[in-house]
Amino acid sequence: MPFATAISVRQTSSARDNRAVSGNHVITTGTGGGTCQAVFDRKLQERVQRSLGTTSYRMLSGLQIQVMDGHVRLLGHVPSYYMKQLAQTAVMKVEGIGRLHNDLRVSPR
Repeated sequence: MPFATAISVRQTSSARDNRAVSGNHVITTGTGGGTCQAVFDRKLQERVQRSLGTTSYRMLSGLQIQVMDGHVRLLGHVPSYYMKQLAQTAVMKVEGIGRLHNDLRVSPR
């Protein structure tokens, strides 16, 4: 499922499929929502990143965040279900999230 934000977007073969990469964040505008939605999604992604960074667990700031049309998807690995829930709780505090897909995997070390 593609997720969207726009920082630097380059056109691919399809007029409705734009992709870019910025650090840990895969940025895709694939719904034809236009520039306004892309700007909203980018700002939402930044707020989600800040929220994860405000926890006392540094590992949460390194998670991959994908955003499309206000829907946020978390990807990556955490060492416990507690950390997975903590990430979800931090993200849900962010205003403007339409839906959260918590696809974090628990991988005890």
